[in-house]
Amino acid sequence: MNFSLGITNNSKLGEMSVEDDVCVVAMLVSLLSYGQQSTSIIDEMVHYLIEMQMPDGGWNCATVHGPSRKSSIHTTLSVLEAYTDYEKQGYTNLLPAIREQTQAGQAYLLRRKLMRKQSTGEIISPSTFIFQQDGNMTSCGR
Repeated sequence: MNFSLGITNNSKLGEMSVEDDVCVVAMLVSLLSYGQQSTSIIDEMVHYLIEMQMPDGGWNCATVHGPSRKSSIHTTLSVLEAYTDYEKQGYTNLLPAIREQTQAGQAYLLRRKLMRKQSTGEIISPSTFIFQQDGNMTSCGR
């Protein structure tokens, strides 16, 4: 599915379209919601995100590039943020489905302890927990 945004730029590229990438679509839902764009295009994108939820409750951008068996924490956070922005900006058409999926997405994140690899339980990116304080590096939450 491609979404024609009808955005024309000055370099004669014509209409831009978005390929089936969950991460890109989630970011666009957030941006277009902030900009109070047409309900129909945003709802089309949200419907796509609804269809792309994985059985474990999350989402994964890689699903469009081949079969993926598990969700991604980063992609799931992007979709949940898009759903929040959709609701905050007053869009209501798909709220019942979004709320149901949001609960499943949050449960997925909690099962993953928000930051740990499913395979080993290790922190996905330990550098995320290194903070600079008064010129000194400190780590947190290991």
